[in-house]
Amino acid sequence: MRQTFDRKNLIRNSFLLCFLIFSAFFCASARAEEGWKLPAEYALTQEEEGRFENWSADQKAELLSLLMQSGQLPASADAQSAMERKDASALTAIITEWLGLPEDAVTAHSILQKERGSLFLWSIQDKAWYTQRLPAHHALGADEEILLSSDESNG
Repeated sequence: MRQTFDRKNLIRNSFLLCFLIFSAFFCASARAEEGWKLPAEYALTQEEEGRFENWSADQKAELLSLLMQSGQLPASADAQSAMERKDASALTAIITEWLGLPEDAVTAHSILQKERGSLFLWSIQDKAWYTQRLPAHHALGADEEILLSSDESNG
């Protein structure tokens, strides 16, 4: 009887362990999935004050930090050094090199395109998330639409 009891505990504990591993993986992947939004949200906020080429070193350092935290841009000694020194030209060079764009083309949209690809390929939820933020940051152009996800249009 003792052997059966131990076997039941082993099976129950194995299921519990699998559940915990699955839960941890799911939470980590959900957090990573949302992490790409942080740098773009920050860029939208800063664009209200002006274009990227006019941002302060602190603003560029914050963007670079968010890009590294979200995993979009690998951390490097050069990036860490530029952030610590608040070297605006070095920060600009790192970000523009990563994007493959000139300084005057760095926008929230270009950051999102680097991570997610062309806007036309995004899921409707991602498009809705992005376009709903544009009016709040005074960034909605006359030719742009605000998209709603099915969850929001039904409520």
